[in-house]
Amino acid sequence: MDTGKIEDIGKKTSAGIDLDDIAGVGEILSLLLENTPDAIYLLVGKHFPLINTGFHKLFGVTLEEVNSPEFNFMDLVAPESRPIVIERAEKYARGETVDPEYEFKALTKDGRELYVRTNTARIRFRGEDATLGIIRDITARKEIEISLQESEEKYRVLVERANDGIAIIQEGTLTFLNQRVADLIGYEIEELIDTPIMQYIHPDVRDEVMERYQRRMRGESVPAVYESAFLRKDGSTSYAEVNAGLITYQDQTADLIIVRDINERMVAEKELRESEHFLDSVFESIQDGISVLDTDLTIRRVNNIMKEWYAENMPLEGKKCHECYHNSDTPCDPCPTIRCIESGQTEQEIVPGLPGSPIQWVELYSYPIIDHDTGNVTGVVEFVRDITSRKLTEEALQTSEHSLRTLFETMVEGVIWVNADGTFERANRAAEVILGLERLEGDEPGYRAPAWTLLGENGNNLSFEKAPWIVALKENRSVRDTIVGLQPPDDSVTWIMVTVTLIHDEDGVPVSGVATFADITERRVLEQQLMQAQKMEAIGRLAGGVAHDFNNILTIISGNAQLGMMSLREDDPMRERLATIQKASGHAEELTRRLLAFGRRQISSPRVVSINEILAELEKMLRRVIGEDIDLEIRPDSNVKSIYFDPTQLEQIFMNLVVNSRDAMPKGGSLTIETTNVQLGEDYIKTHPYMTVGPYVRVSISDTGVGMDEETRRQVFEPFFTTKEQGSGLGLATVYGIVKQSGGAIEVESSRDSGTTIRIFLPVHEGSPEAFTRPEKSTNLLHGHENILLVEDEEGVRAFVAETLTELGYRVFDFGSPAEAWEFCKSEKQDLDLILTDVIMPGESGAELADRLKPLYPEVPVLFMSGYTDDFIVHHGVLDEGVEFITKPFSPQELSRKLRDILDDPGK
Repeated sequence: MDTGKIEDIGKKTSAGIDLDDIAGVGEILSLLLENTPDAIYLLVGKHFPLINTGFHKLFGVTLEEVNSPEFNFMDLVAPESRPIVIERAEKYARGETVDPEYEFKALTKDGRELYVRTNTARIRFRGEDATLGIIRDITARKEIEISLQESEEKYRVLVERANDGIAIIQEGTLTFLNQRVADLIGYEIEELIDTPIMQYIHPDVRDEVMERYQRRMRGESVPAVYESAFLRKDGSTSYAEVNAGLITYQDQTADLIIVRDINERMVAEKELRESEHFLDSVFESIQDGISVLDTDLTIRRVNNIMKEWYAENMPLEGKKCHECYHNSDTPCDPCPTIRCIESGQTEQEIVPGLPGSPIQWVELYSYPIIDHDTGNVTGVVEFVRDITSRKLTEEALQTSEHSLRTLFETMVEGVIWVNADGTFERANRAAEVILGLERLEGDEPGYRAPAWTLLGENGNNLSFEKAPWIVALKENRSVRDTIVGLQPPDDSVTWIMVTVTLIHDEDGVPVSGVATFADITERRVLEQQLMQAQKMEAIGRLAGGVAHDFNNILTIISGNAQLGMMSLREDDPMRERLATIQKASGHAEELTRRLLAFGRRQISSPRVVSINEILAELEKMLRRVIGEDIDLEIRPDSNVKSIYFDPTQLEQIFMNLVVNSRDAMPKGGSLTIETTNVQLGEDYIKTHPYMTVGPYVRVSISDTGVGMDEETRRQVFEPFFTTKEQGSGLGLATVYGIVKQSGGAIEVESSRDSGTTIRIFLPVHEGSPEAFTRPEKSTNLLHGHENILLVEDEEGVRAFVAETLTELGYRVFDFGSPAEAWEFCKSEKQDLDLILTDVIMPGESGAELADRLKPLYPEVPVLFMSGYTDDFIVHHGVLDEGVEFITKPFSPQELSRKLRDILDDPGK
């Protein structure tokens, strides 16, 4: 990597020593620059004459990148550090004194954040002010400092907010305590600091506590946890649980004590003892099982009924309730006891008993024990009732119902229960979704009358009485695999295949029916798409074949009309008639091109193009076409990718679609053209099987016109279909054919009075777009004198071309077959300057003839001509890169220009 050269920095050190006088100094400095882990840079204005390897490794940028116009040093600074860096730079620029060394957060090229420390110095470099900077990565150190600060803050907050009191005692004196300790003793923290701890210990336990403290300080083993009493400031006694242990605090041995307030617990214990006798009587007088549990689900006490049910398996008190009653290591999920503890509300639940016990199912009522002072739940009283017999009966019924319900609801096919009057009594979830059913309000069974229209298999409307399930009930017969459509108000259609099975009473009269059906909409759509594609393909093949024959006929008609006009005087009345023939031929030629485009057989000249550039070139013309009463907005995506497409055909697509939109807005409106990149995935391909997964350019043409109904939308691309009073019906068919020929897709979204949007998807091509310029049309005839071999099997075409070449001054050798041309060239050995041959001829193609003539005329260029379609002539070796080709029909002017292009540029 080129990071600049040390020799370029200058010849003087800061001490004024001439570097040329010191052998190897440049090499040593270069080694230092390239091997130091610090980032070093030299900045002159906005130019970096040098960055070292450390700079590249730290930030991931090269010397070329930092010197590019797009580079901004602030891109290497994290957003939160930019203000300080900018402020220092501004002070530096104003000549103010700033500390050359400071820290900030940086960003690498790939987005990583670093903490760095920089040191900058002003120097002179080649007569200019420059900045020499050294940047060191301090991320590791900084992260350690931050972690240490966070850790210290965490422990400080922990101590300050701890529920227990925390104090540190050194040499019998309180050196630290939190607010909990002060609250427990009844003093302020400031009153307690640096005072003897023993003066706050209650006299009844002071000696015992002192002995524990002294033994602990001597290193003897004493219990760490014990209960103690404190003498409060107001003279009252406070009880606490103390946990003591030795620590090192400020380099000295200290006693760390943690005290927990147990005053409320002691009061509660007293009240509990007073009520135990009463509870004993209550427990044993109730015939239901009773358990008293702590909040951790430990059984505190049970009555004799519970012992009779469960005590034979294991002792109950002291065990977890789920261990005793459910033989489980973990609580039930959900657990009513836990819900009771969490909510403080009474819970009722039916839960299983212990496996192996005669009590298989119990009805459990959980009542919270609430501390009246704090409102906290301190335990749970559970009443347990044996419901084994009832539960077993219910389970048998539920199991049967559940099996049937599961089968019913999880079926992929829809199932409906139809009453004798044709109303729906019940439906599974699939049926509700497919049919769009809405349940009746309240507890009344059934559904509202559906809002859709019933369609027959051919798409015609059916009365509801013709529904398969009603027909089956009325005619007392089963129905199998009947296809009907359901059309809601939004005009979409769901197609279903229905089978109906009847349910009879004891007299054989159908009282209801079960209709099962499957949604076959996707299958039917795919079938229709296949049929449509086959129909369009067949019409396209027919159109292509007809168009080829037309091309030869039009070549003869149009060519001879032009030759006739060339031989007449300007004032000859016959010229007007020939011009009429020529104009009609032009219309026929345009119709032929549209047929070829629709049939995807139009000869194209694709290249890598930018669709945005084509749109920009067309914009003025499009605005002229639509008129002033339509607002045209073009929204090109600046990042849209290139496509491989014939630019002339692309212009044809835009013109046809824009004209269509204009005609749909006779009173004006708006027209929007958008381009963007899209990625077509598997979901799109499922409904467009002729496409492949991958990147595409999407072109959207949206208008606010009259729109179209669904029937019109389905036929919009069919040839000769039009809704206009005057129109060929080939405009959109031409667009369809061009898009399909290029491997793309086209779709239409429209509804009546809501405008139309046409979306075209064209495959992305990874390449740089070529500049596109329209070929200039010329009416001039370009003459020549060279020898031309003409081979054409169609006599009328051959006569026209031969006469045209003769009129242009060429010497022509014309033949009706490749065999005749070969015999002539082999025997006569005439000097030839160009071979002009049709592509498709009986017996031998033009390409095969050209290959045979190659040894005889290795330097003679070949010009192919054909009226056949693109895909056909490709198979005959024509249209490869570098092969010259002219499409029938062509005019004398086009032929003369093509000949001179080839003959005047032999190296082409």
